[in-house]
Amino acid sequence: MGVGGAVSPGDLDALTPDPPARTDRFCTLDVCMDPVAARLIDIEGPVGLGWSRGRDSEEHYTRRNIRLLLQALIDAGIYRDDIPVHAMAQLVTGKITHTGIALAEAPARKRKQIRNELQTAIHQLMAGLRVPTK
Repeated sequence: MGVGGAVSPGDLDALTPDPPARTDRFCTLDVCMDPVAARLIDIEGPVGLGWSRGRDSEEHYTRRNIRLLLQALIDAGIYRDDIPVHAMAQLVTGKITHTGIALAEAPARKRKQIRNELQTAIHQLMAGLRVPTK
């Protein structure tokens, strides 16, 4: 989710290339298919909170969870151990926020295509963090 919402377990599954349960894999994308929800979560919510409170909310609900998950995936040997966790958490948080914004601003006729393209891009990006198989 963006600044105003928590990262759900399904969003966290999106960070792992092959989670056991795929049904909830891209929750943020699914929620943001609703243009009203996407606009409230990723555009109006942060504006209403103001810069400082919005950043605090993003840190508490999104970036912190992403950091913890990235570290857990590194510790489990799924992701490479040379990943700079804090920097990667910043990038992934931005990815989550901006996918929501992209869907919030997408015209209705293109929303499904954009969602599918975002899902493919997210999967490709996160798969690149995996420990290479030998």
